[in-house]
Amino acid sequence: MAPVNNPLDVFFDLVPTGAALYTPIYDAGGALTDFRFARLNPAGQRLLGLPAQPPRSFREYYPNSVPTGIFAQYCTAYLTGQPATYDVPYAGDGLDTFFRLVAQRSGDLLVVNFTDMADLPRSEVEHSLRASQARERAARAEAETERQRFYDVLMQLPASVATTRGPAHVYELINPRCQQLFQQRQLQGLPIREALPELAGQGIVEQLDHVYATGETHYELAQELWVDVTDTGRPQRRYYNVLIQALRDAQGQVDGLLNFTYDVTAHVEARAQLQQLNQELEARVQARTQQLSEQQGLLRQILGQVPAAIATLRGPEHRFSFFNDQYQALSAERTKLDHAVADLFAEVEEQGLVALLDQVYATGQPFIGTEKAMMLYNQRTGQAETRYLDFIYQPLLNEQHRSQGILVFSVDVTEKVRARKQAETLQAAMLAAAQRQAQQRQEFFQILEQAPVATMLLRAPAHLIEYVNPFFAQFFGGEVPLGRPLVEAQLLARPPRLLALLDSVYQTGATSVEHERTLELPGDYPARLRYFNFTYQAYRESDRVVGVTVFATEVTEQVRARQRAEAGERRLQLLTDALPVLIAYIDPTYTYRFVNQSYERWFHQTPAEIVGRTARELVGEAAYAHVEANLARALAGEHVEWQATMPYRPDFIRHVRGSFVPDVQEGQVLGFYSLLSDVSELVEARHAAEASARQALALAAELSQTNQQLTRTNVDLDNFIYTASHDLRSPITNIEGLVLLLRQQLPAKVRQARACWA
Repeated sequence: MAPVNNPLDVFFDLVPTGAALYTPIYDAGGALTDFRFARLNPAGQRLLGLPAQPPRSFREYYPNSVPTGIFAQYCTAYLTGQPATYDVPYAGDGLDTFFRLVAQRSGDLLVVNFTDMADLPRSEVEHSLRASQARERAARAEAETERQRFYDVLMQLPASVATTRGPAHVYELINPRCQQLFQQRQLQGLPIREALPELAGQGIVEQLDHVYATGETHYELAQELWVDVTDTGRPQRRYYNVLIQALRDAQGQVDGLLNFTYDVTAHVEARAQLQQLNQELEARVQARTQQLSEQQGLLRQILGQVPAAIATLRGPEHRFSFFNDQYQALSAERTKLDHAVADLFAEVEEQGLVALLDQVYATGQPFIGTEKAMMLYNQRTGQAETRYLDFIYQPLLNEQHRSQGILVFSVDVTEKVRARKQAETLQAAMLAAAQRQAQQRQEFFQILEQAPVATMLLRAPAHLIEYVNPFFAQFFGGEVPLGRPLVEAQLLARPPRLLALLDSVYQTGATSVEHERTLELPGDYPARLRYFNFTYQAYRESDRVVGVTVFATEVTEQVRARQRAEAGERRLQLLTDALPVLIAYIDPTYTYRFVNQSYERWFHQTPAEIVGRTARELVGEAAYAHVEANLARALAGEHVEWQATMPYRPDFIRHVRGSFVPDVQEGQVLGFYSLLSDVSELVEARHAAEASARQALALAAELSQTNQQLTRTNVDLDNFIYTASHDLRSPITNIEGLVLLLRQQLPAKVRQARACWA
């Protein structure tokens, strides 16, 4: 027995209904116009009367397939990939029947199964049996003529038919198809147990006995029997549709049986093989489901780590079903699963984004927003602020291509937009200056009113030089070879990269820009680098891209001016780092955007570590309380001069004199400049001087009191001396002794003061 290489090929050939494989045929414009037969199974060959690989196309064989709609159904099934079932009568092109067609695409093939609804086996069998029963009843009246007709029918049926007599089931009539199953055996005239002994114990003989005893018809589909059809003594498993019908005599008594069998082994084996294939397919589906689940888990893990804000919304109310950490951060930690966007973000609904989500959900068309300004809540400041976002609202469709949700992909490009706007402002200023200079030159030479722009037109896809204006020709020495490819002309450097860029513009129609590209022009002696801004724009004719237009603007002076400005900024950084004061720039969120090197000596952190931190985080709560009000005044646009004692750390308390200068642009405070000076030594010196002054005042007061006491003492002494000299007439020596005694009783400070006065 030859091995089976592919069970699907065997199944394709054994399936009892017609099956065909088609390949598509397209016209020059890419439209599907016909199908070519790739393969036709045997059942299909019998139904259509065609070989396994018909040489002509489907529509050549069946032109009526267009008005009947069959060809349209085939095209729809192939183009959409969805199965299509179509019941249609077909009369013409050599056919006159009713087909059931089932078509589905598989890879590059269209698979079609077609069934002749008028050719189903069961209808023929049932009608034949009923006809035979009717003939038997008529035979009782018409006798031998009708019996012979019944006999002829049985002998010509394409199924195994036999009749038996008596309870031993002796074979009486055997049609040719039944005898073909047992070519080497004599069945007629033998009981079934003797003619086919291998049937014993398989239930079929018992079924014959039951029908003979009860008269009840027995019908069984795909009954399994082991039969020696090769007469080799080795039974084979076969499957039969079995009908056992009781035969009655004129008195209505059962006297025999009609045994009708139809070999369906090929069908059963094909069905079993199909079941096995279905089981294998189910196992594959389960494996794919598990793989899909793992992939979804991996996808969620990847989306959670993507450096962009990603969320998925479910249903027309736009309820959150997923969001990553970046989206939660962008929403100020307010996003919640299974909550609607409108319920969580009132400021977003006011800006029309919920209406935009409704539009995407209703139409199924994505929306792309680029650098869209939005007012978003800032959790740090507690206020809404302007942010710029690049975002995509991508509808999520089900199998019926209906919206079931929306994928939100957002990137915060605020810093990029602000940087670009600042750069555009600077570039606009430089461009204005350049334009003024160009205007002066143009007025002087009485030529064009606008600055010259070098222009070149390339005809794609080979990028042939079709046109250059005088300015472009002037850049390249006046000689530009028209009609030649750009690469051969060697006008611009970096051919591989330039060609890739030109191909991209030609294929996508999207404009591309190169800023400050360096070139060495052939007319420059000595050679020097120049800077150009290049714009590559798709050139269209009749709304079709046919080439690329190249615009070149020289920006050498602007670039060098910016480079000088950047060098000046670096020198300014060196200068501020050398100053013995603290210099910083603080934005509206109280975040440091610039600090000089002096901050490192105070806070033991490098400027790079300080930038990005808030003032509260850096100086601490105790010191921040002394300066918080001044910070708010500066951000309100007020120039603030202040002085305070700042307890930065328990071991680091400084007396600081500060100046906050607001940075106001277009009426908006973008931040302020901070200049802090350490005046601790001056304050401490002042305090020491004040303490010395207070001590001197106290000593002066004490001396004044002592002086007053001494004066009173002198008065008393004078009175005493006068009294002693005039009234008592005592000797002078006694007076001197009294004076000495009195001096000894005076305080020490008075004695010292008296000594100084003396």
